[in-house]
Amino acid sequence: MSITALVVGQLIRAPLQRLGRTGKSFSLVRVSAAGEGCEVAVSVIAFGLAGEQLAGLRVGDRVAMRGQIRPAIWRGRDGELRAGLELTCEALLPSCPALDPLLGRNAPQSAATGQ
Repeated sequence: MSITALVVGQLIRAPLQRLGRTGKSFSLVRVSAAGEGCEVAVSVIAFGLAGEQLAGLRVGDRVAMRGQIRPAIWRGRDGELRAGLELTCEALLPSCPALDPLLGRNAPQSAATGQ
């Protein structure tokens, strides 16, 4: 089960590019999304153009993205259960006045232009 979500946050882990079994590339990143007094780490996977755009970002860059989000539960190396969120990014969103305060002044060029 997943829902459509808008995630605005800051990259906290450098993007990793991988090749899938079919030979298509994808990118993996981790984003810290802040909201009402808390921060949530979101694991992100992106394919195609969104994946290429994410691959060009650096730790600390701010980004806004749209996609399907779902809760995830796993067991950590220490044996403890962990919970988090996973987003399949469908698009990086272009800059707009409503998002500018959330993205900050260091919004990456790809997010600002949509390219």
